[in-house]
Amino acid sequence: AVVAALTSISTPMAQRPRLLLAAKQGTGLGHVAPALLHALEVLPVHAIGLPALLADPGARSAEEALVGAVSEACRAAPALLYLPHVDLWWAAASLALRTVLRTLLQDLPADLPLLLFATTEVPEEELDEEVLALFSPRDVLGIPA
Repeated sequence: AVVAALTSISTPMAQRPRLLLAAKQGTGLGHVAPALLHALEVLPVHAIGLPALLADPGARSAEEALVGAVSEACRAAPALLYLPHVDLWWAAASLALRTVLRTLLQDLPADLPLLLFATTEVPEEELDEEVLALFSPRDVLGIPA
C-alpha cells in the first residue's frame, strides 16, 4: 500500500492518492511515520492535525485553518496532507470540522497529485466507520504487532 500510494502521486492519472497507516499502540508507528515523511521530504508537507489547525495564527477557527492548509497544499501540488492520530482528530473534532474535511477531500480533482497521509494507533477494525470511509480498503496499511 505504501509503494502504491507513493507511486500513484507521481502518476499523472492517479485517483485521489491516500494512505492510512494503522497500528496498535507501541508497535513503532511513532518511528515509521516520521521515517516515511523523511523519505518524502521532496514534497511540501501540510499538517492538518488538530494542534496545527488550532495553532494557525492567521485563522479564526479550525475550519478556516483546515481550508487554508488544503488550499495551500493544492497550490503546491504535488504535495502531502499529513493527518496524524486521525482517530483522536475525528473524536475531538466538531461536526463542522469533520464535514469540512470530508467536503474538501471529496471536492479535490481526482487527478490532483495530493497525497493524504494519515496515521492511527488504533487497529483498522476498531476505527470509526466515518474515518475508514475517507480511504479505500487498498489505501489502508495495517502494521503488524
